[in-house]
Amino acid sequence: MTVQPETTASSPHQPSTATSRPEPAVPDAPTAPTAAATDAPVAAPTPAPTPGPSAPLASARGTLHHLEIWVPDLEEARASWGWLLTELGYSPFQSWDTGFSTRLGGTYLVFEQSSALSSSEHDRLRPGLNHLALHSGSQARVDRLYAAAQQNGWTPLFADRYPWAGGKPSDGRPGHYAAFLQNAAGFEVELVAAPADVVLRPLLSADLDVFFRMEQDREANRIAAFTVKDPTDRGRFDARWTVLREDPQVTARTILVGGRVAGSISTYVEDGEHELTYWIGREFWGRGIATKALRAILAEVPDRPMHARTAKDNIGSLTVLRRCGFEVVSEDSGFANGRGEVVEEFILALTD
Repeated sequence: MTVQPETTASSPHQPSTATSRPEPAVPDAPTAPTAAATDAPVAAPTPAPTPGPSAPLASARGTLHHLEIWVPDLEEARASWGWLLTELGYSPFQSWDTGFSTRLGGTYLVFEQSSALSSSEHDRLRPGLNHLALHSGSQARVDRLYAAAQQNGWTPLFADRYPWAGGKPSDGRPGHYAAFLQNAAGFEVELVAAPADVVLRPLLSADLDVFFRMEQDREANRIAAFTVKDPTDRGRFDARWTVLREDPQVTARTILVGGRVAGSISTYVEDGEHELTYWIGREFWGRGIATKALRAILAEVPDRPMHARTAKDNIGSLTVLRRCGFEVVSEDSGFANGRGEVVEEFILALTD
């Protein structure tokens, strides 16, 4: 079997024995010599398309130039891969009767329905490609893609462990936040979120000085309402944290943002129920840090139902809890040290 030579840009494209693919114009491109193929009973691979001078590709050594994927159903590939890669910032690059390519920066992906296919379905468990992992932006963006993927040709994998199938946060490690999906042809993709800017780690003694300073904030005490009687009493503060750190039923974590201590978050058991509490320093308010910290500790501590309390007018805390799946299950009221009066509160629970 003989592989047909590629042609110059000025002459009609002659297909190889594998398939036909358009090539961007390349001035004065020489004709490739005819080469003898092996006796293997499959067609030789089609040479990769060569980008022209109007669309240069990065040539940094070792980076991925292109990846070619043979698919059994080109239209299904256009629907599933086309949607996903467009969402991730890829742009259409080339299109021909039996394939198409899409490009991001100096890398392009080729999808082709070749007549030389030996199977109608990709098996990721056999030697070869297991899955393709793609940087996908923030955790929130991965969540949105994961939800929309099911209407665009993709089925979730490891759904019971989403989004931590690649590893949960633990001991200060941020965990691997990702969505695993598979399309009808059997191809698996992993949508990887950017490393979290909010990280939880076990408390260090030095963190307590920062926590104590944060608790001197009068406005924060007023909003939180249900605080200690005298936040300036360092002796009682240290004694309280000593008890918490020694209690095996307490999971206490320091919240780090860019390596800086931004607050604390803890779960504990009271009257047989699992409870949650957190404190964020004022300079870190309004940046979604509480939501991220809450999600991280809920991934680390699987106990359910998990309960939380907040003053009814603490809209910020109520929003954070609801965003993480908590629902109001009852109401209560009591004397609030942070306001010096009786304050009504919501009791919320997370059951899933």
